Amino acid sequence: MNHRKRALLATLVAVLAVLSLAACAKQPKTQAPPDITPVNAGNFSSEVVGQPGVTLVLFHNLEAWQSQDMYQRFSWLSQSYRGRLKFCAFAWDMTADPAPYHLEMLPTLVMYRDGYEVDRMRGIPDDSQALAALNDDLELWILRTGLKLTQDPTFQAAFDYRFKNGVRLFPENDF
Repeated sequence: MNHRKRALLATLVAVLAVLSLAACAKQPKTQAPPDITPVNAGNFSSEVVGQPGVTLVLFHNLEAWQSQDMYQRFSWLSQSYRGRLKFCAFAWDMTADPAPYHLEMLPTLVMYRDGYEVDRMRGIPDDSQALAALNDDLELWILRTGLKLTQDPTFQAAFDYRFKNGVRLFPENDF
């Protein structure tokens, strides 16, 4: 093999190695699924307040496992209830003041109907049994409180969602 063919082969191998590494590299999780509208302080009013129908807003910070877990469940719900509810995700900056949104902990899932808050879920369970039941509880919450589907008179879905997971939110907290 002459020198020119070796150089060409070496270049080809190097290019393939770089392409393989780039394909295997972990992609950042910055883009929300298409069913979830990203919101922030600037567009919160136009996307949530005054909007008709039911809107769920997830306040989260993906540096914490609790927010990562709830975001995955929220993504699943957005696909399951596509077209029936509006789903918005608010990526929370830990240096921001939580008072305008009445946040006490992350994640917090807030349900709005016609632009007004009707209910909220604070935190996420820290024990495995409650965590295993959370998807069912989320669906019951959406069906009962959000969509008001109560065809069975014995159907009960009145839950108190305030999990004590220690992720308290204060402006001076370091996460």
